[in-house]
Amino acid sequence: MKHILLYNSKNMKKIAILTWWPGLEKEVAKRSATFFEKNLDREYDIYILPEKLNIFLENKDIYSLVIPIFHGEYGEDGKIFAFLDVLWIPTIGSNYYTHAICLNKNHSNILAKKWWLNIPDEYFPKHEHDFPKKYPVIMKPNRWWSSLYTYKIENDEDFSEKYRIMDKNIDDLIMVQEYILWDEYSISVVHDEILPIMMLEKNNSDDFFDYTSKYESETQMKETFPKVEDSLQQKLINVAQRAQNIFDVKWYFRVDVLVRRDTVYFLEVNTIPGTSEVSILPKAWRLTWRTDKQLIEKIIEIT
Repeated sequence: MKHILLYNSKNMKKIAILTWWPGLEKEVAKRSATFFEKNLDREYDIYILPEKLNIFLENKDIYSLVIPIFHGEYGEDGKIFAFLDVLWIPTIGSNYYTHAICLNKNHSNILAKKWWLNIPDEYFPKHEHDFPKKYPVIMKPNRWWSSLYTYKIENDEDFSEKYRIMDKNIDDLIMVQEYILWDEYSISVVHDEILPIMMLEKNNSDDFFDYTSKYESETQMKETFPKVEDSLQQKLINVAQRAQNIFDVKWYFRVDVLVRRDTVYFLEVNTIPGTSEVSILPKAWRLTWRTDKQLIEKIIEIT
């Protein structure tokens, strides 16, 4: 059970920001933590784990609220939330089990299919010669890496090469998923409010969203917020709301989907969406004529 603390501005003690910077996704976590620091109009301390964990635990009683800002292991897999829950330390965000399920694409897709959401066909190869029947396909880790080690595979030779790279570098199941000539949308939600919907605008219809295009370049594709046709917008909102109910997602999150013709395919729920200045959710929030400071204040509200 998640422990919820009711507060108002008069009885609010300090806030603790916990973030985790080791690993391949440390730059993403740094940017998100910096965004919170810059826009948090309350007294706070920030702890970079694991080095500062003991210091945080020694001082935990002075905090009314903890904000975990993690990307990858120990955060998005729910571990830090379970740890804080056991200690009766209030946090923002979803329960630990929601993070764990949503990060695991295999488990979340099983639930999504059970509740009649469309998902791309997928399988988990057992070795580098366990080829799909047709190409192209997308190869990616089952849980980690925020689009790192995500590849579009065109043939058997490419499949073997990328499988060996992933098998060597990641401790995770390797997922192979049907490649859909798609439009990709992201639906950001803050306290049940649907924000303007993001669409990826691609230079070439065959491009796909890897780490470089996601974080380092807008030459291949860029994030836009177009006026979405009413019928499609309602489908996107319905998928986001159904995913929220299926996975018991709370506070703030982002749902990513693919659209082929008029069919919406559920891709994933991001339970700790990026909150850097260039991340999707803050961009969507600004389109509602509200400031970054108002976004952070809204995120930490508990009623």
